[in-house]
Amino acid sequence: MRANAIWIVLCLVAVSLPSAAQATEDCYWLTEGGRKMVAIPDWDFTSAADAPGLMVLPPAPEDARAILCERDDPVPRPNDFESLLQGKPLFVRAGVGDEAVLTALGSEDGQFKLSVQQGRITDAQRQQIAERLEGFYAAYDVLKGE
Repeated sequence: MRANAIWIVLCLVAVSLPSAAQATEDCYWLTEGGRKMVAIPDWDFTSAADAPGLMVLPPAPEDARAILCERDDPVPRPNDFESLLQGKPLFVRAGVGDEAVLTALGSEDGQFKLSVQQGRITDAQRQQIAERLEGFYAAYDVLKGE
């Protein structure tokens, strides 16, 4: 039950944070049970995840529970699942204000899960998300073989 409460707080903090359109990816640790954001300077999640092998996370505050990245698109990228392998759910916020979309990537019972926490996704994005989640399993198998 405590894990569900932390997840809900993390979602609420991520929704309430200011957002701006980003050409690059800004990422933050969500700490203090999700009540606080700590910037991750000079680190790009996608570059780290796309590097060979399991991504290397930057040093994190002891109470970091998740990562929030601001991107142009809420659809997960091919290697986003790698944060989950290190116990860190990934929130992605795309857009600004009322048009913002917030997604949460996690896992449950060995299955990758993505939920839309705020906003709406298009049918095309929904299809891309389904395909990407399916692709995570193949990418995970490759990663295990390295």
